[in-house]
Amino acid sequence: MRHTRAGSAAAAAAAALAFAALLLAPLPVAALVLPGTANASDWALGRATFYGGKGDGFSIHEGSCEFGQVDPTVGTGWDIAALSDMDPEFEGSCGRCYEVACVPGTVVDGFGEELDRADACRNGSVVVRITDSCPCIKPENPESNKRWCCGDARQLDLSWRAFEKIGHAEKGVVGVRFRQVPCPTGPKAAAAAARPALLWTGLALLAAAAALL
Repeated sequence: MRHTRAGSAAAAAAAALAFAALLLAPLPVAALVLPGTANASDWALGRATFYGGKGDGFSIHEGSCEFGQVDPTVGTGWDIAALSDMDPEFEGSCGRCYEVACVPGTVVDGFGEELDRADACRNGSVVVRITDSCPCIKPENPESNKRWCCGDARQLDLSWRAFEKIGHAEKGVVGVRFRQVPCPTGPKAAAAAARPALLWTGLALLAAAAALL
């Protein structure tokens, strides 16, 4: 009986060690990053402004697409955007995703004013989801925006968080290139958020296995 009990303890310890190893192993890179941009369309040139920053009075959770509260842990999270309602791709744009990168140089607004944005960019790009519209002038729409959204150039109004990933917010507007890409699916931060809990579980199993040996 003592031999059987020892064998069972050893088997249990081995099983605990194996499971702990799985929990403590590094997560696959694919579980932590957004899907790639395979089969994405060609880049288009335009400009980007932002909203939803401190004190501007606009909320990223009240978009015209009526998605409601934006969950920061799902899909693109708070990296969202409003597309100009004069854009050739505006129809059916709600829920669509774009990869956006900053382009240094001169930006021209809807009134023809030239703005130097040679030093306004950060490296890299951001993937945003369309949750709102950037309206042109309409008599019944008090939030119309003739300077940016009336079709003189392609326009994305990014959330402040998304804008800060590609440009310096104090500049207000930057030139961009953007292209439609597949939207990321599933939780954006769930894998990273779960990691500490998995780590402690793995350590606990290691301790339990050591006690059985």
